[in-house]
Amino acid sequence: MAALRGRIVLAGEKDAACEQGSVFARGKISQRGAWDETEHNGEIEILGLEPDTYEVTVHCDGFVAAATYPDVVIAEASVEAQVWEVRQGLVVRGRVVDQDGKPIEGAIAFARPVGTFARAQQTLAGQRTDGTGRFEAAGLIAGDYELHAEHDEYLTPETPPKVTLADGQPPEDVRVELEAGGTITGRVIDARKRPVPGATVRVMGKDSWGGSQAHAGDDGTFTLKAVRPANDVRIVAQRGWWEDMRAPGTTDDAIQGERIDVRAGETSTVEILVAEQFGKIRGKVVDADGGPVDDAFVHTVRESDSAAANAGAARANVRWGQWARTPTLTEQDGSFELDKLEVGRHTVMAMRKGGGEGVVEHIETGSSGVTIRLGQGGTISGKVALSSGGAPRRFSISVQDRRQGVSRDEDFFATGGEFRIADLPAGKYTVGASATEGSTDTTVELAEGGKAGGIALVLTAKVDVTGTIVDLATGEPVPGMKVVIAPRRGGDFALNFVGGGKMDDVSDEGGRFKVAAAPTGPVRVTVAPRSFMLGGDADYGWQHIRRTIPAGNASHELGQLRIAKLRTKTNERGGDFGIALKQVDPDADAEDMPLEIAVIRPGSPAAASELRVGDVIVEVDGQDVTGDNRYLYHSLTHVKQGDRVTLGTKGGTKVTLVAAKPV
Repeated sequence: MAALRGRIVLAGEKDAACEQGSVFARGKISQRGAWDETEHNGEIEILGLEPDTYEVTVHCDGFVAAATYPDVVIAEASVEAQVWEVRQGLVVRGRVVDQDGKPIEGAIAFARPVGTFARAQQTLAGQRTDGTGRFEAAGLIAGDYELHAEHDEYLTPETPPKVTLADGQPPEDVRVELEAGGTITGRVIDARKRPVPGATVRVMGKDSWGGSQAHAGDDGTFTLKAVRPANDVRIVAQRGWWEDMRAPGTTDDAIQGERIDVRAGETSTVEILVAEQFGKIRGKVVDADGGPVDDAFVHTVRESDSAAANAGAARANVRWGQWARTPTLTEQDGSFELDKLEVGRHTVMAMRKGGGEGVVEHIETGSSGVTIRLGQGGTISGKVALSSGGAPRRFSISVQDRRQGVSRDEDFFATGGEFRIADLPAGKYTVGASATEGSTDTTVELAEGGKAGGIALVLTAKVDVTGTIVDLATGEPVPGMKVVIAPRRGGDFALNFVGGGKMDDVSDEGGRFKVAAAPTGPVRVTVAPRSFMLGGDADYGWQHIRRTIPAGNASHELGQLRIAKLRTKTNERGGDFGIALKQVDPDADAEDMPLEIAVIRPGSPAAASELRVGDVIVEVDGQDVTGDNRYLYHSLTHVKQGDRVTLGTKGGTKVTLVAAKPV
């Protein structure tokens, strides 16, 4: 393995180095990336690079990097030390104040570029305000910018001030005014009037994400600051990431939370009543021979009672339950007690490092004597080979069992192609191999404690994939869309938004893109706006498009990929039709599942129409949304309150719905 070393220096200044910067290097063939931050005298050292041609992206706080730098070719040995120059850029200065003109200290103020850039260079800069509310955003190129400021106790302006920067002009001085908004105080209590500590309380306002939130204290109380004023705002209490706590006597199909009016500069009070949250499950964890296990971690997820829920979802999700709350460690006799559970039916999982895992389903809170048996872990092993003979020097192996939520990825170096993945539960796995020279995958059945050995994976050469992004309605090219191609199963998905280089994988003004070294076979093409990482609005959202890329050629043309323009702003919650669709089976491709209506909420626009539970939606405004076109459904139905959408069903019914207020 080789190293890439160099320095980031300031152009035109003798011996001046970048104090805070970084270099990101991405191999054109391997698509692997590595980076390092500057140390003494602007020095960079990126170790462990395999032979490849690397595109280099340079960053230095307060300065402007070049749009592109020369590629670095690395063979078996390290290359000569590089020098990357950055230059002085343009500056925006300003002050963040409240409505009375008083300075706001500690706000994050930043200049964000405005517009569609295709592959053009763009810069973003900001600084935290000082005691006088002042900030300086340095290192910008000429162009149009919005000036944003964020602070926990103030509202972000809906219409931020704009500024146009041009080379040679003096620094701009901009005033950014923040409003205080409203305040909501209250508490979360359960059906037995006990406070619910740790609950996440969230405002379901205009924005899809980033709204006001707080955590209930030990006494269940909370305070939400900087809430955007509005009538009939919904406040919800949540457990874990996004699971709404249910009101007593309701199901997961009901709209949860309490409604309240929020006024600027005023404090409103609300009490959120939720179902009992102090259920317990007691039991014991044993090994394969029935002996107690005293070092297993146990955690749980509540099984949804929604008519839209998929029966297998909880088994896949419980594996990630340990991230939502701290797991419980078993006692010496293998016993455990899970408490502070929402009353209902749960899936419970136990696991120990190197000692297997076990899952039990449909356990009601209040149960005791639950036994979780740890199955013996199994092993998948084999060899990765090149189609021309021999083995790749470096490769990665991915194993996935989507029904169980198992996903493991490991890298191998200089093993002669040999690989071994241990401690896997029994299941049906997709095993994928990826290397600079190619990729492939296969399916493996693994019994409990079994050894699935001798798996032969012969890499199929990767191909360069080209295509055109076009608007669904007009057929016009869509520039500025990042394209990533990953195996549909058994492979890694990495969406890298680091700028720099030629950016061939971003659609140009003609909508054209090129993804180098893409995998062959069944793939998923992800199309996302390049502006996503800048946090700005975009005309188009994320799309995940199913395709198949044939092997045997050096390149492949995908043709046109059609994407629908957003009918709301990027971060705006859509209007409500009162419909919930049947969830996709964890082991299935979404495209193979019909858009089946599982829930129609009473009083909703759908409830007043001819639509019925069990209907399958096949069209939206005349556009086919079945099979490989299923990805279009969300963009076409995510609309503003008052917008009209016509749904066509498999039975031939066509219904026009008017979107109600977002719930």
